[in-house]
Amino acid sequence: MRVRWAAALLGQMLLGMAMMAGPTFGADWRETIGSFRVGFVAIGNPTEATARLEPFRLALAEGLGLDVELFAGRDYATLVDALVQSRIEYAILSATAHALAEARCQCIEPVAIARDGDGAIGYSQILIVRADGAAALADLTRAAKERS
Repeated sequence: MRVRWAAALLGQMLLGMAMMAGPTFGADWRETIGSFRVGFVAIGNPTEATARLEPFRLALAEGLGLDVELFAGRDYATLVDALVQSRIEYAILSATAHALAEARCQCIEPVAIARDGDGAIGYSQILIVRADGAAALADLTRAAKERS
């Protein structure tokens, strides 16, 4: 039940976005897009992971009124590559993967933003360091003090 509700909500959001896009989509946008391809990170066996998502695929297809295909990626880098090369139209990305895709093509648009229980917009901060760099936050604090 929860999967069906989430897929229907996503389908309605995507339909609304397509309709707001106006003449670029036109009345035949479903024919233009063909299949709506959804990427996901497959943990374990990709065939089994795809089978587990079948109820989501069916509900999303019903909500959008067009065929939905699932694309099982082995990791977020695979999903980013598929988005950049237009092999998929939708994927749930980590903050790091979203930043990578945006840096590569400026071709993605978030559909939803996480919110806290009190309605505050959620976000994640990402700290990327060199492999031979700081191993802990305390190391960064110490290095910053030494520089000043």
